[in-house]
Amino acid sequence: MVALPLVTFPADSIYGRYLPDILAFTGLGFWGLLTTLQPETKKQALHVNGLGMLTGFWALLIAAQYVFGLIPTSVAFTLLGIGYLLSAMLVGMLVRIWVNAGFEHELLHAFLLAVGVVAVLNATVILIQASPWIKYVVPFIEQGNPNRPGGIISQANIAGTWCVCGLIALVFLSQGSNRTAAPISAWRMAVMVWLLLAINISMSRIVLLEVVAVSVLCAVFKRKLQVHWVWSWLPLWQALIHYSLKYLWHVFQPLKHFSDANIYQRFTESNQSRIDIYSAVIETIKEHPLVGIGWRQFQWVHISRPELDTIFDHAHNLLLHIQLELGLAGSLSLLAFFIYAFKQIHIWSTEKPSVAVGLMMALVFGMHSMTEYPLWYAPSLFAFCVAVAFVFDKPVVSFKCPAWFFQVLFALHLSVVVWVYMDHKHANEKLGKFITGSSSPTSPERPSFWFKTYDDFIEVNGADIRETNVEQYQNKVINLTNFLTPAIPLHNLLKIYVFSHQEEKAKGLAERICRMNPALWQKILVWHLTQGPDTMKKWILDLNKDVIDCESAHPH
Repeated sequence: MVALPLVTFPADSIYGRYLPDILAFTGLGFWGLLTTLQPETKKQALHVNGLGMLTGFWALLIAAQYVFGLIPTSVAFTLLGIGYLLSAMLVGMLVRIWVNAGFEHELLHAFLLAVGVVAVLNATVILIQASPWIKYVVPFIEQGNPNRPGGIISQANIAGTWCVCGLIALVFLSQGSNRTAAPISAWRMAVMVWLLLAINISMSRIVLLEVVAVSVLCAVFKRKLQVHWVWSWLPLWQALIHYSLKYLWHVFQPLKHFSDANIYQRFTESNQSRIDIYSAVIETIKEHPLVGIGWRQFQWVHISRPELDTIFDHAHNLLLHIQLELGLAGSLSLLAFFIYAFKQIHIWSTEKPSVAVGLMMALVFGMHSMTEYPLWYAPSLFAFCVAVAFVFDKPVVSFKCPAWFFQVLFALHLSVVVWVYMDHKHANEKLGKFITGSSSPTSPERPSFWFKTYDDFIEVNGADIRETNVEQYQNKVINLTNFLTPAIPLHNLLKIYVFSHQEEKAKGLAERICRMNPALWQKILVWHLTQGPDTMKKWILDLNKDVIDCESAHPH
């Protein structure tokens, strides 16, 4: 629980998106150790719920993909992916241990308090980023996109979802041990307005739908859990705030970019972007319907489709993504989980606040996963697992382990987290020295274990990729497109596609480079026609004239 408020550390540090995840894994490790040391919890049986069984099966599936060569990345990177799934299983087990030991209310209170802190902090940063006063706090808060602030975690949609979870916390966060929702109060109303303001500025359609879903569930639980009627009308308060701000936007010039016209334009462009992404994903699923393309291998698709302007490594839909990367086995297991979940959930007879909270937050993160990828971030994943664990009180598998085993397990868990942190720090600093030219060729740095991609980047940048050594660099270059795409020289990837006779991917990449940066494409053409190998010259000369002249991407 302690890790959730910590995810609001600045996201523009050298540790990037890894910092919130490292903090979340650290919190999980300390929570696990605390569980093994508490007299009331250390002797409890271990229960694996349906979600734990699903993530455990996916972990085995990913391991099988690696063993059979479907995942060309390093074993360390594969282990990191498996670690997320096994940690999700551990979160559910820890929740049931504390609930069965009689600490359900205390755990729920701690969870809601942590979620509330994250929500309020992100809402505050979103509002500061949208204001003209951001220039005074830039050293401490990331400025972000001025047209669409994303909070400290720099993700407008995910920050908005955390604000919705904050609304759920307001409904049920109570010091008392009563089995009802919290009473209404002035401070709750003030925080509600604050969160709704941030949600409005985040301009996320799915977040607005999440607000509606939470309101509907509040109405469902109104009688049994004594939820105040105010929470059933959240969409109305959201609309009032929107039109109040709309009036202010006509008065204050700094807020003009939040006009209805700009919001409509962004929604329209986003709709087309989703259609393009889903089309690319479905095409690839048709090519690999049974076993998928391998966990975290989605870069094979997006880099070779010219109509996709942005860099991404996710299908932006959980169902499509699982089918894309884990194949039929992943989708069937997910379907089995949904069937099991619907049989377990008895929404109309729910009389426990913890179950209501779990249902609401699981629904919120689940809805968001249909258009985005919040569960690919450890804080969101762990919060989702806590919510699901509150709902599923019947285990699928139960067993007992000695306390010392789990003490060793979580001590090892924390050691690995520290190792990953230090390894990432070293790899990032080494990459920085290489980019700035301050690294010494006479004293090479030690290689990274967990983040070998950084070493591959340095190696590929100094390599002369030809037909004779294409197999040596193929996987390294393709994997780099997933992690360091803005920095990698794309002509290396183009050579990989041409030399390995992937003509369609090569043509798609050429069109995409032309669309993103026509000047870069012209430089690539000149270099390969004057200095490149004969294979590249022949391939370029065989291209259609509109591709060479960038006319397909930028018609004259």
